[in-house]
Amino acid sequence: MKTPADKYSLVYKLQLELQEAKQEYYDVKAQCREEQARGQAKVDHLLWQLMHLTNSIKNAEEELDRIHREIEKMNALIRQKGLENEFKLWKSKRYNLDSDTK
Repeated sequence: MKTPADKYSLVYKLQLELQEAKQEYYDVKAQCREEQARGQAKVDHLLWQLMHLTNSIKNAEEELDRIHREIEKMNALIRQKGLENEFKLWKSKRYNLDSDTK
């Protein structure tokens, strides 16, 4: 038969276990919050990179369009002045010279 002292001892042990379990719970909860914060920071960084790359692609496409329009203007001017044959000759000489120097 258990004495009152044994009962108090058991209650004390249970209180200690409960205290330890609560502390473990709070520790795990804190770790979860830290991981969540780290994960959110990583997501934010990846979103920033994505935005930066998207802007870079957009800028490159705009620059490519601008260059394409310039080429079209130059081709139209060459056609307008009737210099197609001279341009073809210049182009062929240029590429022949480039290949000789390599």
